[in-house]
Amino acid sequence: MKLIAISDPHLPSLNESIANFDANSNFLKVISAIRNKQFDALLILGDIAYKNANKHSYQLFSNGLANITQDIYCLPGNHDEWNLLYKIMQPRLKNTTSCFEQKFGSAPFLFLDSSSGEISKEYVEQFLHNHTDQAVFLCAHHPIVPTQAQYMEQRYALRNKQEILDLLVSHSAPVTVISGHYHCSTESLHKNVRQIVVPSLLYQIPLTAKKFAIDNRFGFCEITILGGSCEVKTEWL
Repeated sequence: MKLIAISDPHLPSLNESIANFDANSNFLKVISAIRNKQFDALLILGDIAYKNANKHSYQLFSNGLANITQDIYCLPGNHDEWNLLYKIMQPRLKNTTSCFEQKFGSAPFLFLDSSSGEISKEYVEQFLHNHTDQAVFLCAHHPIVPTQAQYMEQRYALRNKQEILDLLVSHSAPVTVISGHYHCSTESLHKNVRQIVVPSLLYQIPLTAKKFAIDNRFGFCEITILGGSCEVKTEWL
């Protein structure tokens, strides 16, 4: 079972611009690249809009996905608004809510809405209870395990990440977290919890940067599910 994960395209509205970056061009280049690959589902990890949720950004995004025939699952980011996003993208999406469970092969996945800056503890508790002694996967826009991404950790981390991490650590089997938000490609391991951070489609922020800085690369992740674990390959464009 192979998944493609993308995050943070940050498509601007009609009245916005991003100096020195063509966000829509980056997005379309990535879509062109993944169309040539064999995979089972596309995971979108949020921040489709540049700054504020708007119809134009979501319509651009939906249009760009027109030739993707695989199942598409989408989460909102902190720059998104789920109801508007779903209203426009509904014909392209498999999920109807922003928090939901899904199986890929035999692997149980929990998709979590962190657009408010927090994750619902109740959703996580119930999911882990339902899959006691089983390896599980969680997808959210915000990372949960601490990373080396200094700038983003200091300013834009999940507000209740320690509470959620404590729940994951208490699980009796391995947990894999797949997230975006930090504009970098990095992995972290904390006890039984492995975290994969998917790069942005717009630009990256160097891990060691203490002040805002930009790396012009953009890319996506191929994630091959192998029972309760996975192999990850980051592809840069």
